[in-house]
Amino acid sequence: MPDTARATSRRHAVVAFCAGVLAARFARAQAKVHRIGYLTPGANGSALQNAFFQGMRALGYVEGANLAVEKRFTGNQYELFPGLAAELVKLKMDVIVAVTTPAALAVQKASSTIPTVAISVSDPVASGLASSLGRPGGNVTGMSDTTTDLAPKLLELLKSLKPALARVALLVNPGNPNHLVYANAFPPAATQFGVAVARYDASSVQELERAFTLMADARPDGLVVATDAFLYNHSALIAKLALANKLPAVFAYRQEALNGGLMSYGPSSLDLFRRAAGTVDKILRGAKPGELPFEQPTLFDLVVNLKTANALGIKVPQSLLVRATEVVE
Repeated sequence: MPDTARATSRRHAVVAFCAGVLAARFARAQAKVHRIGYLTPGANGSALQNAFFQGMRALGYVEGANLAVEKRFTGNQYELFPGLAAELVKLKMDVIVAVTTPAALAVQKASSTIPTVAISVSDPVASGLASSLGRPGGNVTGMSDTTTDLAPKLLELLKSLKPALARVALLVNPGNPNHLVYANAFPPAATQFGVAVARYDASSVQELERAFTLMADARPDGLVVATDAFLYNHSALIAKLALANKLPAVFAYRQEALNGGLMSYGPSSLDLFRRAAGTVDKILRGAKPGELPFEQPTLFDLVVNLKTANALGIKVPQSLLVRATEVVE
């Protein structure tokens, strides 16, 4: 065989060998199974959970193929978060997704090293999850819904429906470690609109019913329901009790208006959960959570439930209806 032919043959062999090595490495990379934990107060199969995993699938992560998921649910019992967070930490997840501030705080306390993506966190800095929104530091980043900034807007919406608005009830869950952040945002906003705000606490169905009994005696002109997993998951009951007391109620999340609330205004939760998948993807590709900024809402939902408005005898201004992203009839 001529020297040139031998050289060409050797080059082909080297190229083939390198290609084989690269192909093997690629195959191993493709076969890697990423392990994530999912900790939430909600129920399995919720629309928000589905939105997150739809986002993961869109990025190429398929549960049962290259993605293994350990899901933990508390059924709105905040006291279960620490134990379940510790459980996920012991399983040595690649990433833990924590839904709500209490869940994220529980994971943060259980581990200072496992990357954690928090979703539905109102104020990451005030709650101690991050040193700043732009550069969280530590092992926690995620999606902030900044619902504490909504106080003026929610009061404005109530006043647009009841111009004589003077007294507002604020329903909060004292069992939520973050409830004071939300509750404290309302007095300054109330001053702007010349209304008085009275707080009512509820962390169980019995306490919800008692809160509305107290409201019936106090006769407020409107109700604002704080952002909280327990209140969110019982929004249909809250809407029913508000209607029974002829009390116009505004909420922060779309689903709460779909469940019978008069109106909702706040960040699109479905969008935030889908986008959270992108943060998980970045971490799985090697990014450090402490260097990834907490992302904030870019889409907001204004939902008006005309069926509830009619039942309350409230005529919703056309100027409000044209601004709504969704109208329930």
